Amino acid sequence: DYCNILLMNVTDGTLVDNTMALDTTGKILTITPKADLVAAKTYNIIVQGVKDIYGQSCAAQLIKFTTVSA
Repeated sequence: DYCNILLMNVTDGTLVDNTMALDTTGKILTITPKADLVAAKTYNIIVQGVKDIYGQSCAAQLIKFTTVSA
């Protein structure tokens, strides 16, 4: 269940529709937006309330990135 992992457009606060999948080890999550991200925009990946493969709660994380200009 990936309901505690969000991809958000920082400019307007909208959530980006995406798919998420774990690799076979259960350690790598790939987030794939369903549409192209907007050029030169800042996005956040928000991770909260997630447990690792051993059942331990992980600290909340905020990952901020900006797409390149077109």
